[in-house]
Amino acid sequence: MKKTHKWLLAIIVFLVVTQLGFYWHATTSPQWEYAKRALACNSANYDMRYCIDLPAGSRKDFSNTTWKPMPCINTASSLYNDKHRAGNCNKFMANPEKWGFREVSADEAVPGDLMLFLRKEDGARHAGVYTMNSLLGPLCANTVVMDMFVHALPIKPFLIVHAGGFYKVKYYRYQH
Repeated sequence: MKKTHKWLLAIIVFLVVTQLGFYWHATTSPQWEYAKRALACNSANYDMRYCIDLPAGSRKDFSNTTWKPMPCINTASSLYNDKHRAGNCNKFMANPEKWGFREVSADEAVPGDLMLFLRKEDGARHAGVYTMNSLLGPLCANTVVMDMFVHALPIKPFLIVHAGGFYKVKYYRYQH
């Protein structure tokens, strides 16, 4: 086997073993149940009927409509309590206790915690669920452009370049 092939194989083995280690570590999280639900999720949740912070007229199931609302916080919060969800990231951030959450620091955050992505101009504008760590830092599961649901989005690279204007992440722990 050529020397370059051996190095390539060694790098691949290292990456696979490392990722398996991160996955195993994530399964030891006290919030793992919610990370596992996020990893099993396959699509955005457009059923807004249980979003307690929305006006009654906006609480509809938009799954089969042509116009779709922003589903990120609804999708994320439905993984914790299917009948008591949030429909607005900023309203959630202003009163997380209303949904059974409390804010935790980035150092305290564990897989299974809900994440809010902040922009300087308009606050919390996106949500996801912290699923595990990686060589690139924390990964999260969330809804992205065109209804795609991504299971392992590395957040640090996006924050470094301020993708979408996001500059900071806040973490929230579900209190059952």
